[in-house]
Amino acid sequence: DEQRGRIVYKRERPDGFLDVVPLCNWTGRIVEERVVDDGATAEMNFIIKGTLDNGRPLPPAEVPAAQFQGMSWTTKFWGSDAVIYSGRDGRDRIRDAIQRFSMEGKARRTIFKHSGWRKVGGEWVFLHGEGAVGASGTRDDVEVHLEAGLAAAVLPDIPDDLPDAVRATLAAWTFGPDRITLPVLAAVFRAPLCEVARAVFSLFLVGSTGVFKTEIATLAQRFSGPFTAHSLPGNFSSTANALEKLTFLGKDNLLVLDEYTPKGSSSRQVAEMHDKGERIFRAVGNVAPRGRLTDTTAMRSGFTPRGLVVATGEDLPLGQSLLARLVVLEVNAGDVSPRKLSFAQDAASGFPGVMSGY
Repeated sequence: DEQRGRIVYKRERPDGFLDVVPLCNWTGRIVEERVVDDGATAEMNFIIKGTLDNGRPLPPAEVPAAQFQGMSWTTKFWGSDAVIYSGRDGRDRIRDAIQRFSMEGKARRTIFKHSGWRKVGGEWVFLHGEGAVGASGTRDDVEVHLEAGLAAAVLPDIPDDLPDAVRATLAAWTFGPDRITLPVLAAVFRAPLCEVARAVFSLFLVGSTGVFKTEIATLAQRFSGPFTAHSLPGNFSSTANALEKLTFLGKDNLLVLDEYTPKGSSSRQVAEMHDKGERIFRAVGNVAPRGRLTDTTAMRSGFTPRGLVVATGEDLPLGQSLLARLVVLEVNAGDVSPRKLSFAQDAASGFPGVMSGY
């Protein structure tokens, strides 16, 4: 029960009187059950609001369901002011009381942590950073939270003048030779098809500094949202684990991984870069992550690539088997017209609308 702003346990004595035993100096409710779904696992979290017996509200706590029963989360989220009194079975009785108090009135919602196709409410929708696009257009009732590298992957409403937007987009992609622009543009519209047929290759734009390879890749990424050359989803300076997870969460999206440069002041740095390249490109080509073990030698689930990778770099990865998993596009000095490239960059604000329509 609750009494004077505290959770209490009422115990009947042999003489018929009730003992009221305070269990803590606060009371709380589960106000929301939140499912966080990344496409591999769906973890339940409880959003708990509480109030101290002096009337001061406690900040909302997002507690993983698996950690709720132990009640050790109170100190983590509410500090030392929220006291659980000593005594036998006190924590278990508090847990029981919170659940009973919260039987009615709590909200339930699902938050998706990946992009791309997902069946929601019986309809296939394409998830992006601010919701989803379905057959009927924008779905504002779908909640998506994408991590840092994918945060800019936001698609707008389908433009009313979609055919004109498509024509303007195609006209913008004339800044270089067809051997470069057509494969990159094809990759843009191949990426959303990974749901039905995973991409077993990566595009690799290779060339020396100053030939605009990053700018080309950025234009391709602009179909996913307002990305810039400084906010691309990934960079080979990141760890291999981070890049592997990015290719998993960026489902059905084109994913630019910039600056594959196996150079450094030591042979170790060079080897690390080659190792990252091999790990990512091979995982994409094999549609399978690298197998790993936990510290107890159990198999650890990996992150299978679910997007289409476009990489840029000054040197190619090593090994014929790895190169067989790449579509290599050489960008040479003079291939790209700076004037036409500037025109394409100005037109890129319309690219996400074209992708919504697609």
